[in-house]
Amino acid sequence: MTEEMKVIVKCPNCGWRVLDKVTPASGCISIKCQRCRQVVSIDLSLRRRIRYRRVQAYGA
Repeated sequence: MTEEMKVIVKCPNCGWRVLDKVTPASGCISIKCQRCRQVVSIDLSLRRRIRYRRVQAYGA
């Protein structure tokens, strides 16, 4: 069973969330940020996982 890897891609200029990558895509794309209106080049091979807060069961 393969675990799906979700990756958030943020604008390098302003930090705005530009897209969510779900497929194992790689390469460089150019995309226009909706917040700062700059066209930025993003490398999709850089993968950072989304880490959610995990609830720990105490006394279990």
